[in-house]
Amino acid sequence: MTIITTTAELNNLCNLLNSQSFITIDTEFLRDKTYFPKLCLIQIGLDNHTVIIDALSPHLDITPLFYIFNNDNIIKVFHAATQDLEIIFRLSGTIPYPIFDTQTAAMFCGLGCSISYNNLSTQLIGVQIDKTYQFTDWSLRPLSNAQITYALNDVHYLRDIYIKLRKKLLELNRLKWLEEEMLLIRNPTNYINNPEHAWIKIKSKIKNKNAIPLLQKLAAWREINAQQLDVPRGHLLKDNTLIEICKILPDSLIQLKSIITPANKHFIRNKTLKASLFNTIQESYISMEAKLSFSIEDSSATNRTLYSMLKLLLKSKSTEYNISPNIIASDEELLTISSNEKALSSYLIKTMQGWRYDIFGKYAIDLQQGKIALTMRNNNIYVIEL
Repeated sequence: MTIITTTAELNNLCNLLNSQSFITIDTEFLRDKTYFPKLCLIQIGLDNHTVIIDALSPHLDITPLFYIFNNDNIIKVFHAATQDLEIIFRLSGTIPYPIFDTQTAAMFCGLGCSISYNNLSTQLIGVQIDKTYQFTDWSLRPLSNAQITYALNDVHYLRDIYIKLRKKLLELNRLKWLEEEMLLIRNPTNYINNPEHAWIKIKSKIKNKNAIPLLQKLAAWREINAQQLDVPRGHLLKDNTLIEICKILPDSLIQLKSIITPANKHFIRNKTLKASLFNTIQESYISMEAKLSFSIEDSSATNRTLYSMLKLLLKSKSTEYNISPNIIASDEELLTISSNEKALSSYLIKTMQGWRYDIFGKYAIDLQQGKIALTMRNNNIYVIEL
């Protein structure tokens, strides 16, 4: 029963899964040509064997598996769970629980931020994972023996990794940290791409801050059309194209066309999209004078000082707990709490919640209120009470 292709076989597997205290899960999918991922395989590791579920089999309804995913008595173990959870949420409307993400657990154990499965396996259990088929086309059938072995290994070694990481978290008294983090990534809003928030994910920055309203509209337009056409957002318009539009501010369709490069292939072939985008740009010009959100350049000297001190505090705490500073607090969060005193007590800011509050947030409040100070000794930053 290495490869499951029928609903009857899946039901038999689910009967076995119900007796497990934890299972390891991975998925193989395609999304290089589509907006929405196309699920091809689901791999599951049990205590004595591993199986592949062929999600493309015409004789298979994977619904019974969703009951297992929502069984509170079975821990579902993933590595870098976000994309797997996105696919499961899209297919079932629910997110598995309880879950254990070994990549997040490794970070709490001081093994680095966003560590790969191969590096984690090598460090913890001394096994190097063959990544030959990492970018194979998983929709093609039949699967080769090598592909099957590769897919099964992704969940086979994950069991030993989970056991070691869980033990380490218990020793460090950080298992509760992981449980808090798993509740955060289980939030359905993480897997619903709201077009109005799409601009936040654009990594490139625009120099003309007055063009932020335009960037917001452009990103929302791209997200909506990419979803409707089911094409990757980058195939429609690249991030750098959106930035270039915000820089040039085209006032004619001809000028807009001059900005578009051959890389934006879906856009170039569609006249309707061109007209629609130009209309969106024209509408955006109306709000170009909107108030801008806070940035460090716009802040007062006092805010810049607090921001710099918070950065030092964050460095001190990340060193103390051997955790990447970006996981404790993002730069955007530091900017927010250094510009708005009320943000220091806001439960809407992740840094002011749970384990983050315990190791950093409460000290940020004390720093702002003058209850602690920072000092340096032997090239290390220390917190002292006043």
